[in-house]
Amino acid sequence: MRLAERGRWVLLHHEVPPSNTPLGRRGTHWDLMIENAGALWTWAIQELPPCSEAAALRLPDHRIRYLDYEGPISDGRGTVSRVAGGEFQRLGDFQENLFCITVSWPHSESMIKFECSKEDHWRIDWSSRDTSSAT
Repeated sequence: MRLAERGRWVLLHHEVPPSNTPLGRRGTHWDLMIENAGALWTWAIQELPPCSEAAALRLPDHRIRYLDYEGPISDGRGTVSRVAGGEFQRLGDFQENLFCITVSWPHSESMIKFECSKEDHWRIDWSSRDTSSAT
């Protein structure tokens, strides 16, 4: 599947209750989601972006409603709150295991490089540029 040239993105803080984090399950983390073909490609990240070379786990596609949703998640899986979001633009050629996008958020513009190392394990390199003094 190819990634659209433009779309929406969101970064959610996913708070997971301790009772729902048995061995092998993710605890509290951040979900980075980018819109594509009616769904959200989603990665779980342990470090709060912007960060460089963070390990990320590719999750199953999520519903588009998470672009605007904040609140509890069904089955006691915790709550999500929006950290940032907006529009993205794909940079350069798309390869299924390696691609880049730019995102804009308050006072910053970021380039995010996604690189798959194996199966669902990815490395996300998030570099930001301060735009607060731009006119």
